[in-house]
Amino acid sequence: MEIIKYPDKKQLQQLLERPYSSNQKVRSTVKNIIKQVRDNGDKALLELAKKFDNSPAMRNLQVTEQEIKAAANQVSPKMKENIALA
Repeated sequence: MEIIKYPDKKQLQQLLERPYSSNQKVRSTVKNIIKQVRDNGDKALLELAKKFDNSPAMRNLQVTEQEIKAAANQVSPKMKENIALA
């Protein structure tokens, strides 16, 4: 990762530009992903997670009660308050 401090206007403009991607290519990719999930359900989700997220092999998508509690314990009380207000 490159850290850029105090870029000039030209450099800032280049940094803020979003890469162009053909909308048709994105639509085609998303359509294919949705079809895979509709046709193959959880199996497709697991394969796609491995492909796109570079995640370790998962056996299922169900989150255990213990995992939920462990995750909840990592959230600060202030954040929980903010979530409740939202």
